Amino acid sequence: QYYSSMPNSFWSSALLVLQDILKDDWNVEITEVREGEPKTDGFDVYIFEHEAPSAVPSDGIVIYSNPGKLPAEAGVRLSAAVSSSSEIFLNEGEGHAVMNNIDPSRISIPRFTPVTSADGYVPLVCYGEHPVIMLKEEVDQKILMMLFSMHYSNFSMQPDFPMLLKNMVEHFFPATLEEYVY
Repeated sequence: QYYSSMPNSFWSSALLVLQDILKDDWNVEITEVREGEPKTDGFDVYIFEHEAPSAVPSDGIVIYSNPGKLPAEAGVRLSAAVSSSSEIFLNEGEGHAVMNNIDPSRISIPRFTPVTSADGYVPLVCYGEHPVIMLKEEVDQKILMMLFSMHYSNFSMQPDFPMLLKNMVEHFFPATLEEYVY
């Protein structure tokens, strides 16, 4: 499910690429919600851009992209956005499987939202010491937090963007079958 108060083609395109990449192994059905309340159960992946529902979904992987506010159980407190007069190039945070084949040094953003606290999150991509992509991987919560807008980032134009989504699916929904036996 993709929900955005300002939908864009960046997420839609990346999801279509993901659908094509995984077509031999997964039936990827994309549901876009443009008006009303998004669902918080029944999907394997949730993408909330700019806005978030009042509760964290009870199942699946949750991606918050440039959130304006978050539910308390997400475990993140946002600060005021920080802007730069020039492009901000990013650096690698802690290593993780969802970052395989992704080079953060190619990603630039003009602004991001710092966090004052992020309980249980691992910083995957940073600007200096500030995390801009974080991951929380717990039994009952799998949350990827992207603290910048895709509208102003070159990340949406990089092959790394759909690769991040592919890596997440492969990490959180690993194949349980290595070969077919007839």
